[in-house]
Amino acid sequence: MKRTTISLLATASLIVMTTACSGDNGEPADTAQAVFTVNLDGMDSRAISDGLTVDQLVFGVFDADGNEIARLRQSDIAVTGRTATVATRLQRGRSYTCVFWAQKSGNNCYDLTNLDDLVVSYTGTANNEQRDAFTASVTLTNVLEDFTQNVTLRRPFAQLDYVCSATEWQNLTNSNYSLAGADVTITAGAYTHLNLLTGEATQPTTTAFTLAEAPFVSTKSGNTITNPFTAANGDTYFWISMNYLLAGTDTTALTNATMNIYTVVSDNTRKPVAVSVDNLPVCRNHRTVVQVSDITRLVTAVVGIDPGFSGDL
Repeated sequence: MKRTTISLLATASLIVMTTACSGDNGEPADTAQAVFTVNLDGMDSRAISDGLTVDQLVFGVFDADGNEIARLRQSDIAVTGRTATVATRLQRGRSYTCVFWAQKSGNNCYDLTNLDDLVVSYTGTANNEQRDAFTASVTLTNVLEDFTQNVTLRRPFAQLDYVCSATEWQNLTNSNYSLAGADVTITAGAYTHLNLLTGEATQPTTTAFTLAEAPFVSTKSGNTITNPFTAANGDTYFWISMNYLLAGTDTTALTNATMNIYTVVSDNTRKPVAVSVDNLPVCRNHRTVVQVSDITRLVTAVVGIDPGFSGDL
């Protein structure tokens, strides 16, 4: 009888402990469920930079001391139609920072090993829409209950664009040039590291790098431009080049940027037509637009910033 009594008491104790540590749904009672609905902001009516190439969300959770909780990392959440949903469970009574990074899956532009020190690579070609990405962070203080929250992600990039009028492009195509593509060289000043917790960009480039030649963003057949750059006033431009550069939250200046339009003359010799501009202003989630006039002679290059990837040119 004594042995039987001990066995029953042990069983009863185990039942009490299980009840104290678990909720009705089997989840630990000392955690709260957090559900985030993620939306991409900074949309653009233009075919380029409309956010629709982005299809992967990476989610991370950091404790109050700034250390990532590795087991809560989720790296392959689907983004559909610029929207995603992510759920996690957090210890009650504690504080966290949740970080979000949305990108095109399979690209090799970003090293996400450390979400507090994401590394940007500028190798590869120009005019690459797969570089588009969005980010945000959310700080949670003393989590106690289950909750849902909407989160808006924004681009940490400036977009550097080169455009010209349709007439200007027609003048070039009517010349003795066969048009091939464009590259862009940045002398210095593009950031290479991003802390997703704070949004701070660091370590700007100090030596030149080139985004290699790629086909033009726009194409033209007769009087029709496919994928034009359309200003707020309705004017249509030929979109020569488009590139994403990690930027700070304030307007800064690249040391120098040079775009080469590559052409082929009658003897099959490739000739670059260079457009160089010093001290280009760039700002996060803004366009810097270089409007080129008289390309064949490079008479003028007019620079402006188009806020929020939309609005007036």
